[in-house]
Amino acid sequence: MMKRKHDDDEHSTEMHGDINKLLGELQPAKKLLKNLLKKGRQSKEDLHESVTKESEDEIETEGEEGSEEDFGTASENESDLEIEEEVVDSTDPFSVHFEQTLEENIVDAFKSNAKMQKVKTFKKAGMTVDEFSFENMKDISEHIVEFNSPLLNFGMVSVKEKLSQNWSVVNKAKKSKENLTGLQRELLKPIFSYQDLCYTGRNFHNGEEIRKLYSLHAVNHVLKTRTKILKHNAKLQSAAEAGIGIEEELRDQGITRPKVLIVVPFKDSCLKIVNVLKKLLFGNEKKVQIMNKKRFQKEFSSDEASHQGYRPEDFKLMFEGNIDDGFRIGISLSKNTMKLYTHFYSSDIIIASPLGLRTLIGGKGEKQDFDFLSSIELLIIDQAEVFLMQNWDHLITVLDHINRRPKSTHDTDISRVRMWSINEWSRYYRQNLIFSSFPTPEINSIFNRYFQNFAGKTKWVVTDSPGTVQHVVSEIPQVFRRINVDDYASLPDKRFEFFVDQMLPDLVKNQKSIAIYIPSYFDFVRVRNYMKKEEIGFVQISEYTKKSYSSHARTLFREGRKQFLIFTGRFFFYYRYRITGIRNLVFYDIPLYPQFYPEVVNFIKTDDKEGSPSCTALFSRYDALKLQGVVGTERMKKMMSGKAVHMIVTGK
Repeated sequence: MMKRKHDDDEHSTEMHGDINKLLGELQPAKKLLKNLLKKGRQSKEDLHESVTKESEDEIETEGEEGSEEDFGTASENESDLEIEEEVVDSTDPFSVHFEQTLEENIVDAFKSNAKMQKVKTFKKAGMTVDEFSFENMKDISEHIVEFNSPLLNFGMVSVKEKLSQNWSVVNKAKKSKENLTGLQRELLKPIFSYQDLCYTGRNFHNGEEIRKLYSLHAVNHVLKTRTKILKHNAKLQSAAEAGIGIEEELRDQGITRPKVLIVVPFKDSCLKIVNVLKKLLFGNEKKVQIMNKKRFQKEFSSDEASHQGYRPEDFKLMFEGNIDDGFRIGISLSKNTMKLYTHFYSSDIIIASPLGLRTLIGGKGEKQDFDFLSSIELLIIDQAEVFLMQNWDHLITVLDHINRRPKSTHDTDISRVRMWSINEWSRYYRQNLIFSSFPTPEINSIFNRYFQNFAGKTKWVVTDSPGTVQHVVSEIPQVFRRINVDDYASLPDKRFEFFVDQMLPDLVKNQKSIAIYIPSYFDFVRVRNYMKKEEIGFVQISEYTKKSYSSHARTLFREGRKQFLIFTGRFFFYYRYRITGIRNLVFYDIPLYPQFYPEVVNFIKTDDKEGSPSCTALFSRYDALKLQGVVGTERMKKMMSGKAVHMIVTGK
């Protein structure tokens, strides 16, 4: 596997007190806090924001670098972010979604029946769109903004004026008054109405459009929150100076400051997001205020030359820039300033890889810190399929720790915390956005298990796929053999038994130059160990193989000195070498990335007289999504029922 160093920059924090006791004492909280406010509890210190303000002389212009310690508890001054005149708008999705407390009976209904129901299905932009809501959706319809206009614009979804103006600098869309592409216009409604979204049509042509749109949403969310906080600060300050109490509750934040979490696979992905955030905040302004920009550019850029020799275009696009997958960075934003490398508890936005967060969250017996995830209101997961090639368990660990009750108050003014946060209902308010190049069972599981937003959720899936098999250029008969299995848990054993009993003996006896593509490393180890025990001549390559041995193994196979080459899907993902010398090919399982299938099949030699080449792929009824990507929707449906063996001949 490509060498990737881990980010050593630890964001540690000191724990203060025990919040469990405090929150228990606060229930039901509303009456208690009202009484406290009436007694004139507001001192000047209480009226400050829950995070420490920084002095104006710490703000530096772009190109200058301050030390991380300079703004370890960063927050903007009121002079940094002017208190905007706020017009109460009942159609502003931000206000409608977050500035309310759902009735307890509604939340109880969510808890008793967490599974949402599909309420609508329709076709749009070549994809099938499914809309889901909780069964008692009709009871909360008043809490949701419905956009009925087919031609949405930024004004309708309440994007801040400055961001709307700077959008033209960020996004150039032809034939669009609002500078929105067709895809951006379609995704505007679910994203800006704070619904959950699973979009599985991401690719290298539209990935940047998606990145820009969710970055706009993230900045808009942060600035709206900051405007609300500063407006309330001013109101409390005026009341304190006048020596009067305030009857109304001014709740505008969570227990900890971070509000947006963006999870991406590589440092280069993070770099691109930060560049978009910069343009959204500052547009074409030449003199901008960015803290620690030089350090960020140094650590997140890459000076390495691009990959030499044969590489498919999608590989070059995937691995351009810095592909370090162990990173995390905190960012605080104001109207006039962007601060990078802020302490997590002083950050508005956190951008990180699953590995970068996992090493901070820790495990049993390790130092743990995950309070910074307690008040996340917007979760964005981009390039989700890549995490399956890294470590999916790291992503699940992150999801399991979002919106947990924090262990400490972190000096937060509890009277400013929203009641639904105190009540531990945050997961029902959190918006979740996930973008992937194709659907997988793992992504579907996240969508079903972790996406519990009361505003509902939407899934976009390509359902009329022609399949990548059409890109096989040679006339090679491709046999697909279905493994019958009763349940998913027994699939690995059934697949292994089928392979060693019904396929391997014939391959050893009658075939030469056999390559076996094994997507799972665990299956790879099992097959490798069996072949060693049976003393079958083979070479092996995995993501853990040294480059020198990998080259040697491929040479032995190409020259016919070894009958078998077994290699993992993850190895192929990270290197994409052209493997030569293949006469017979076996897919132990369907590749995760559908484009890998024709690419590897096209490696087969067809220009000699050593017998007919062959290709065999194993699948089960649990591989429907992967099979659809390879053979197409219609073929997949036929192959999932009826006979167990199917043949496809392409290249004619």
